[in-house]
Amino acid sequence: MSDSERTFLDVAIMEVLPELPAVHKNILEEHLQSIGVETYDDLRFVTEADLMTALRPVQARKLLSVWKQKYQTPENSSLSSVETSATQSLSSLSVSPRSSSSTSSSSPGLDTQWDDNFEIPWSKFPEEVMHSLERGKRPGPKLRREMVRIVVTEMMEKCPHVETQESQQQKMGKLKVMFQHSDANPEEVKCLMKSTFYTQRQHVNQGKSIKCLREEWPFWFHDLGMSVHFKELTGIDLKETFTRNLDLKGKRLLDYMTTVCVNKSKKFLQNYARLQRMRGPQSGCSDDVIEMLLLLLSYFDEKEESMFFHVEDTCLAEEVQLEQVPLTPTVIVCGQSCYSSTRYMLSLDRNLTNTNISSFISALCLMFGSYYCFNIHYPSELASTSSKVSKLKI
Repeated sequence: MSDSERTFLDVAIMEVLPELPAVHKNILEEHLQSIGVETYDDLRFVTEADLMTALRPVQARKLLSVWKQKYQTPENSSLSSVETSATQSLSSLSVSPRSSSSTSSSSPGLDTQWDDNFEIPWSKFPEEVMHSLERGKRPGPKLRREMVRIVVTEMMEKCPHVETQESQQQKMGKLKVMFQHSDANPEEVKCLMKSTFYTQRQHVNQGKSIKCLREEWPFWFHDLGMSVHFKELTGIDLKETFTRNLDLKGKRLLDYMTTVCVNKSKKFLQNYARLQRMRGPQSGCSDDVIEMLLLLLSYFDEKEESMFFHVEDTCLAEEVQLEQVPLTPTVIVCGQSCYSSTRYMLSLDRNLTNTNISSFISALCLMFGSYYCFNIHYPSELASTSSKVSKLKI
């Protein structure tokens, strides 16, 4: 890796601990990013506990000693000077749109060249977002999701709608009819879901219930419809991106937990042994994902019951005791464990939105995709695990 390709965290870590194995360095770098370290200046506030996920105590203290001396003030190093100039550049970019938007004239009606004239609605962003941008810092996941929603809403208001409300209703009705037939043309479904994206977002932003959305847009709660809406909303292919990132990051994360974390906590080791007994000799991508997710829950001391609800493998949809299921997006596991199950369901707001999901990865993508598509915040009891998995998804 050339110097120009190295991240500031890579430089800050390796100049103090040049012999640190790459896997430990990568895990530490990801962990520091996850707790909010975004500039050299932030390194002053890192504690020893923050470093213990990947380092031995002496390594952690050595790193802290150098960082606190070197980054005590921005003038103390040439690296900080670079960081300061970069921050100033970001600040000028983030402040100028706010001022320009106040002077821009707003014309009534629809603009046929809206995509050329579109301006980011800086004045509508939460103050926390603007403060982060002005400091040259990246907003947190929750704020970034809010930014996406605000920009998409603004785009929907600006872009010209050739279709009428009646034509959108007709397409929505056609999708309902097609959902009743197993031989529906996937490409036609994609086209109809994409062309009715505006109405879908409108219904969500109007606060329609999950039950109502499920009745009006049944394809939305299945792989095909969810992938179209998620791509339109974020510009990202949900399942494709998730599986690609599993290869890039997931295996490394699983390797770290099964080789390093097991030696740091007796409780974690016991949970790992339990999962190994449940998994048995099975191997494959899906089983690795299950193990990674369950180990993450154990590592962050977050309860499996907040994400998974187990029923008998022969359980019918109408037999699920929904009053015992969390209100937040939950995967219903049909079987004794995620490893042995061959069927899953998805519950949103205690409504079964999909009762026949054949793979664990599909269930996971539908669950996490729902947070974005339906404006649902991650539950506090799953905050750490959700944030970590979100980085694999997007």
